[in-house]
Amino acid sequence: MPTDRGTAPSHGRIWRGPEPHRLHRLLLSACREPEEGALAAWNRWIQECRFDEEDPASFELGSLAVGRLGALAGEGSEASRCHGWSRRAWFLSGIATDAAERLHVACLRLGLPLVGVGDIATFRASLRFAGRPFPVRSLEFHVPGARTDDLRQLHAAAMQGTAGEAIRARRLPLILRPNAQHPDVTTAAGRLVWLASRNWCRFPPGRIRWILEILATAESETDPDSLARQVTEEARRIGTVGAVAEALRWIHSTNLDRSQLAHLVATLSAQPVPLSSRLRLWHARHQIGLGLRSRFSRWLQPAR
Repeated sequence: MPTDRGTAPSHGRIWRGPEPHRLHRLLLSACREPEEGALAAWNRWIQECRFDEEDPASFELGSLAVGRLGALAGEGSEASRCHGWSRRAWFLSGIATDAAERLHVACLRLGLPLVGVGDIATFRASLRFAGRPFPVRSLEFHVPGARTDDLRQLHAAAMQGTAGEAIRARRLPLILRPNAQHPDVTTAAGRLVWLASRNWCRFPPGRIRWILEILATAESETDPDSLARQVTEEARRIGTVGAVAEALRWIHSTNLDRSQLAHLVATLSAQPVPLSSRLRLWHARHQIGLGLRSRFSRWLQPAR
């Protein structure tokens, strides 16, 4: 794997989420605003950031921003290093999609369904950013009905070749869950609920890119009434109405959204939020530590 050691920061600021901080918002603007505003936001970020002290979410957004701005991003040290992060992300994405295909073949052989969530769901939905798919950063799947031996075989399939090196080095997280409640990520509403429910928390596992994915998802739909109804149903089914409504409300309040979320936010805001959903949201926003074990487990055993 390429190292690009010169692009890696010595350490990063601690960002706890869920809301992006001011420098994050500049990078989001560089990713979303029309060219003039995007370039102004990018240049302001270059002037105000301390590159080697920024957090990983900033480097990821920076790599997306330079991919969008191209030559307009300039040739300075910060832009060059963000390009280095972008090259690494795309190299790793190729390894990840190859491993995902091996998992698919292995599940067919075992007669098991394989549901890709997170980055894999975004990739398979063909969501685009600046004309390209979002790179795959992690492999996360639900495998309903899988037994311990099935998970071992799937794990072995994913670990073949270069992917195994990346997984062992923790550059490519691998999560296989035999039993989990989740939205239907084959639909736009399901992916939107998944992204908001999972990342509107103290330590977002999707860093900040999930906001760009939500906006791309909303923009891909042409029936706002149907999307609002399906999002509400999915969020109620898994008990995350509070998190989804609050996350989308925040995104819509910024200059990132061009009214695609307006109807969705209005519909969700009109819904009563069950006490259980409020408690779940409070816990997600105030949890202490690095988050739930399930977010970082490489391989979860079936419940006994």
